Amino acid sequence: MLGEVLHAFFFWMPAVVAIGHGLGMRHALARAIMVWGGGAFAVGMGVVVLGMLACDGKILTGYSACLGGADGLFAALGPALRGATYVYILAGPPLVGAAYLIEWLSGRTRRTA
Repeated sequence: MLGEVLHAFFFWMPAVVAIGHGLGMRHALARAIMVWGGGAFAVGMGVVVLGMLACDGKILTGYSACLGGADGLFAALGPALRGATYVYILAGPPLVGAAYLIEWLSGRTRRTA
């Protein structure tokens, strides 16, 4: 059980850290990407982590061994939870990279005076 809790914590925490770090960014677009994107991912991953902990401890496997059985809430949300996980893994890093690039380029152009 401890392994599942630690896995869930380390899976969810990058989205929470993105919010905290985004609040300190100077450029408005970079800040919006980090804060709003991190917030959306934190909420989405919170639901995924709850589903992971309520089920068999796996994210991308079948959701039949959940609380409530095969007819439970998390079993019904299984495909949506898997899709949210893929979006988090595949879209999160490019968005963070874009935010850091925007922040870096905006800092570079401001210092030319």
